[in-house]
Amino acid sequence: LPSERLKEAYGKAGISAEISNHAGNFVSNYSFYQLMNYVQSTGEDSFIAGQIHVPLVNRYGFSKKVLGDVVEITVATILNINIREKSRN
Repeated sequence: LPSERLKEAYGKAGISAEISNHAGNFVSNYSFYQLMNYVQSTGEDSFIAGQIHVPLVNRYGFSKKVLGDVVEITVATILNINIREKSRN
């Protein structure tokens, strides 16, 4: 994933983000490595894959709206498009 671009995009939206090279423990670690193994097994170079940890909704001031913003920003950043601009048209 374009980690630096994602962190910058989240920051512009007022969403705090950290970059980590650690997949986490147990379920997070397992799901990340399963994903990476799957991507590698396909032999495709066009996959974009990674893991984004999002805090539980309603904890630490993280609302459903912020969750929606994170999803929208992530997709737009990865695809290099401006979803908000397109939704206005």
